[in-house]
Parts: sequence; structure tokens; C-alpha cells
Amino acid sequence: MQKSSPVNKILLLFVIFIMWALLAFNTNTVDRMNYEMFYNYSQQNVRYPGIEIGFYYFMHICAKIGLSFQSFLIVYSSIGTFLITKSVIQYVRNGSSIILILFIFFPYLHIIAALRNYMAFAIIIWGIQYLTIKANKNLIKYLICVIIASSFHVIALCYLIFIMCFLNLKRIKTLSFFFAILGFLLLLSSSTFVPFLIRIIPKLQVYLTLGLNGTRSSTKLFLCIYFISKVVFCLYCDDENDSRECDSLISVLRKIQFLSLMFFPVCIFDMDFMRLEYNIFVLMSIYVYSYIRGKIEEDGFRKEFRLLTIAFVYYYIIAGYILLYLFSYESIVKTIWQNNLLFQIFLGD
Repeated sequence: MQKSSPVNKILLLFVIFIMWALLAFNTNTVDRMNYEMFYNYSQQNVRYPGIEIGFYYFMHICAKIGLSFQSFLIVYSSIGTFLITKSVIQYVRNGSSIILILFIFFPYLHIIAALRNYMAFAIIIWGIQYLTIKANKNLIKYLICVIIASSFHVIALCYLIFIMCFLNLKRIKTLSFFFAILGFLLLLSSSTFVPFLIRIIPKLQVYLTLGLNGTRSSTKLFLCIYFISKVVFCLYCDDENDSRECDSLISVLRKIQFLSLMFFPVCIFDMDFMRLEYNIFVLMSIYVYSYIRGKIEEDGFRKEFRLLTIAFVYYYIIAGYILLYLFSYESIVKTIWQNNLLFQIFLGD
């Protein structure tokens, strides 16, 4: 295996430092005041309604040992950054700095804006390694990771579907495409398909009606394009003759890309569920990068791989722009970059 050059190591350390500092020394986010309130409540042995038990006890311990909220963020960011970067380095090895740079562009800023989801994401990314070898002990380890992650944000329970990585790829594709088609039907034929579902299951009326009416038409269109593009990438990179299929990590990442299509139907009802997709976006980057790098090592940098690289970069940038920068630049991106104690010391106000 090719060793990383000193320049690459320095770049990687710099990127990791930026990731850590963005949260550790942040002084303002959309929910900063709320989280400070939760932290103060935990200091008084009060668990605010709706706050998961794991996040509460983490705050409670930090508060009891006398840490200020800013010190709590430093500890919190240190643990999260370690779990995320250690996992990425383990999964991608050479090229991890490229993955992390893309990750900072999107969706890292969106993830750190929500502290509970941040740690849940970090734990799930760490737990993916236990899906690479089919064994009962690994299944138990992954379940433990999901349970711990859900104690920081309950939405992490949705990642239980990744247990299906132990199934063969053909079954996974069948299930994933069923849910993807269901999502497209809900989007494109809501006037006929939704009433049909309501007649079958009357209790769905409230959820289906509110969800579809509450999602903008432009958002529905983008979600449709986004998931279609993801299907295209999944199918293009799904090489049944890939000699690296014996690489269990590549196999698991491939399965995860297909399984994540099952999130599509719920995303169109509530964009909050898109955080499920944001959280594993980095895994898609690792998978596509590993696929392209492996093919280049086998066949050289052919034109089709150059086009695939360009297409994925464009897809990544456009997805990041629409999902984060277009509507949340002021509230998330600009706010996080401008309100940082460390950056203000080095760069000035």
C-alpha cells in the first residue's frame, strides 16, 4: 500500500483541526441558546422534555464537574471528531483528506448545527466497521452503537436497516428499489396514488396529507432528481465482476448506498428526515472514491473514470448548494464560520 506523503499528512491534520475547531470554539448557531438552556437544566438535575437520555447524561456529567458550556463543546467536539475522522481514515486510507474536505463543504456544517444529531452521526459512522464481517458478535456491536446513538438522537434508530447488509445484494436491491419506486409514486402521482393508499389504510390520511401538502413543489422536484441521480451512481458503480468484491468494506458501502434509498419515502413528508441522508453522505463519497481509485489502479485513468469523477463532483456540489447553501447560508454556514473564538483570534473580528 502506498504511504501518504508528509504534505498529505499535514493537510489531513489541518483538515481535522478545522473540523474540531468549527464546533469546539463555536459561539453561535441557530440552536445555541436552546442547547445552553438544556445544559443549565442538566446542571440542576432537570432533563428537558424531548432531550434523549444519553445526551442529557453527557451534559449532566460535564456540568457536574464544573465545565462551562464552551468547555462542554470542546469535549463534545473532541470525541465526535475522533470518531468521525478515525472512521474515515480507516475506511478510505489514502485520500481521506479529500473526503473530509468535501465533508466540510457539505454536510458537516449542517450536522454540527444540531448537537444531538452530531454525536449520533459520529457513533453510527464508527459502527459501520462492525458490518464488514458477518458474525453475531459484530451484529451485537453494531446494535449497541445504534442504541447509544439513538440515546443522543432518536432518529438514529432508522439505521437499524443497515443490519440488512448481512443479506445478499440482490435482496437488498429488490427492497431498496421497491421503496424508491414508492417514493416516486408518492411524489409524481400523489393525486391518485395517495387516495389509493388511504383507502387501504385509512389511518395514513393525516400523515400523507400533511406531509405532501407541507412540502414545496420545488423541494419535491429536487428530491426526485437527487434520488434518481443517486440510483444512477449506485447502478453505475455496481460492478458484479468487481474483483474487489472480496473487500468486505466495499461490499458494505455498496449495500448501504442501496439501502439508503429506503429513506426516500419518509423524506418527502418531512425534510427533517433528510438528516438520515446527510449523515451517510460521507459514506457515498468514500464508496465512489474507492470505486474510481480501484478502477484506475486496475485499468488506468480512462476517459470514463474522468467523466465519472467530474459527474460526482458536480453532483456533490449541486446537492450541497441546494440542501445547505441555497436556503441556509446565512443561518448556518455564515453563522458558524463567523462566530468562532479561535478563528477570531487568528484572523481578527
